[in-house]
Amino acid sequence: MLAAMLLLAQTPALTFSPQSDVWVYPHASDPSKDAYLRVWGTQGEAVAPDPAAASDYSYSYLRFDLPAPAEGRKLSEARLEVTQVEKPSFSLELAKSSPLQARPLLGEFDEKTWTYGDSLKIFPGKEIFGEAAPEAIDPEKPTPIVIDLMKGKGDFRAVAEKGGWVNIALTSTMDVASGERTVYRLYSKDTEKEAVRPKLVLKYE
Repeated sequence: MLAAMLLLAQTPALTFSPQSDVWVYPHASDPSKDAYLRVWGTQGEAVAPDPAAASDYSYSYLRFDLPAPAEGRKLSEARLEVTQVEKPSFSLELAKSSPLQARPLLGEFDEKTWTYGDSLKIFPGKEIFGEAAPEAIDPEKPTPIVIDLMKGKGDFRAVAEKGGWVNIALTSTMDVASGERTVYRLYSKDTEKEAVRPKLVLKYE
């Protein structure tokens, strides 16, 4: 953390990898080893109205450890970069109508101790930091998705500038119950391919 704080005082941009990430679903595999995150909604909704009724939804949570900015520096840009795996189940048009959303997360989590029962007390917030769809899709290649975290109603700047643990929930209205069983399937921090792992990029001024 000290090294990151010193670097933050010298450079306008920093890149962070998640310390934890989990796929939140009743039938999810071991979160400490899963190479993928998955996201979908149901019936036009991205988040269950009640955490106890979330079994038809799939979220993914990411946890970052951020330094507080140096005195006089302010966060000017923030983006979350994730990567959809090859051969997505959705079209570009569907992704644009059901983008990937980044929301605040109500509660704290750690993938090493995570159980699905935690989803009853740790769940996505109502506001959205930002949302995005792919710019283009080549079915034979991984597809990057870049979410601008400063464009939504959620105040990501206020969260990030406090430093410490910052949690993000990924949600979407994309419906797995549709005929094509469409979902976002993203590489997690545990995939072998470093280039496609999630990352948070912050710029300061």
